[in-house]
Amino acid sequence: MSKAFTRESDDLPERPRLPRLPSLLPPGVKNYLTPVGARRLQEELSRLVEVERPQAAAAPAGSDPRQQLEALDQRIRHLQQCLHGAEIVQPPAPP
Repeated sequence: MSKAFTRESDDLPERPRLPRLPSLLPPGVKNYLTPVGARRLQEELSRLVEVERPQAAAAPAGSDPRQQLEALDQRIRHLQQCLHGAEIVQPPAPP
């Protein structure tokens, strides 16, 4: 194949992809969270989506934000999954 039909990025070594985070709970098991825990997860999710991901996407061309974006997207998906299946419960009263 002629070099004219290849991209320069094809010559670069391919970066390993991040492994997918396994689900911490088996299917069908409820994810119990306290209101404080759910709020913390929601705050982290909001911060990642609204602040950190746009900053990483707008990084200068000299840096390689692709791996950072992949890590952010993976954490965002994990938090969304945790919050989607969450059941908010009040913590037990102290003895």
